Amino acid sequence: MSVGQLSTEALPNIPDAAPGGAFTFTDRPAPADPGPISGGIRWSDKLEWEPDPSEPRAIEPVIAGDSVYVTNGWSITAYELATGRRKKTWTEPGHARNMDTVSERERRTFVASEDKSIPLGPAVGGGIVVVPLVVPLKLYEDFDYNAYSAISVRKVHAFRKLHAFDAKTGALLWDHFRPDTAKQQNDFIDKYRCSSSPVIVGERVICPVYMFPDDASPEFHVAAFSLRTGELLWDTNVVTGSRPINMFGRSLHEFYSCPPSVDGDRIFVSTDLGAIACIEATTGQIDWLHRYESIPLPQSSYQGEVRRELVWTASPPCSTTTW
Repeated sequence: MSVGQLSTEALPNIPDAAPGGAFTFTDRPAPADPGPISGGIRWSDKLEWEPDPSEPRAIEPVIAGDSVYVTNGWSITAYELATGRRKKTWTEPGHARNMDTVSERERRTFVASEDKSIPLGPAVGGGIVVVPLVVPLKLYEDFDYNAYSAISVRKVHAFRKLHAFDAKTGALLWDHFRPDTAKQQNDFIDKYRCSSSPVIVGERVICPVYMFPDDASPEFHVAAFSLRTGELLWDTNVVTGSRPINMFGRSLHEFYSCPPSVDGDRIFVSTDLGAIACIEATTGQIDWLHRYESIPLPQSSYQGEVRRELVWTASPPCSTTTW
């Protein structure tokens, strides 16, 4: 998967699209003076730590000042907006602790149920970049993920944990991956998985998260953390819903939701579980919650999980103050 800057000015000898529909110019040096941005592809770069770059992802780059921050769910990279060069102050792309000791083959096993449509984007504010990254964590032994007569019994659902980096230097400031206690699943910090991109509201990081205790019914929460320390400020259980399941009563695909939207001190979230809610950013109190008619779940099949047809993209809710 590649990231790039577009320009309407056509460039000569544009190569064929790379896998996933991304163009790459890694062998072309960035221009010393890019001049005004007008169109076409100005620069691109291959994102690192990607175990399967052949499929497109819902990547959401974020521009802050003269920098662009991009994540593929595995790493976070900072670029100079004008040239596409990686920021010199970032020694390397940020990634989860202990991930550099995991082979590429093993890395794939932590995201066996991954859905490429999950929105992946960092949040930038107060000189800090906050991003959900995959951590090397499985709750069960490899034997528990085996297939039964070529039918998948259970798949590994990725643990995406929040990580905060210094926007200037790329230094890790805090994260929520605790290798010594994570597998016990005793505390909220160990249990939660990010279901979408976070947002920053003042000194708070607001993120849609979920718990998946039975691999079938996600508990959707919205949580707020301190931007500076990562400390949990509040956690609101919004709704619990169902997902398509296999004959063993387990979901085989990762749960994800829409990124939240912010309007003043209110957070709007759409859950993909038949409910939309408005939450106070300061306290986490639910102002209102409305159910909506969702696409019915298909019946489970002995041959595997039957998925619903994908109709909507995972976009943030829209709000207006006029009616």
